[in-house]
Amino acid sequence: MQIKESYVVVFEDATTLQKEPYQDWRSEKYIGKEGLLLVIADNDSQHIQWHPLEEGRILLTKGIVSSNDDVTKSGNSIVVKTENSYYYFLIIKKEINGTDKIKLW
Repeated sequence: MQIKESYVVVFEDATTLQKEPYQDWRSEKYIGKEGLLLVIADNDSQHIQWHPLEEGRILLTKGIVSSNDDVTKSGNSIVVKTENSYYYFLIIKKEINGTDKIKLW
């Protein structure tokens, strides 16, 4: 596994494949928060990891990890389609503080 791309983003939304908004832990904990989005290459597939930022530091013990994904970038927007969901992110320009070595899940 290796990090293909990384972005500082705002986690804008998460929906089902039918575009119905989730009313669960995603919206309660993470929607509207800034974080680090990693696109991870793993053999012939890819997945994402998203870790929230708190006071400019990456919280590597929190966040989301997906399965095999389709990642589409258009301008400052990123849409991730997983087996069950769509995740929407907005790329922002923001400095983040150093962090411990990122563990790829």
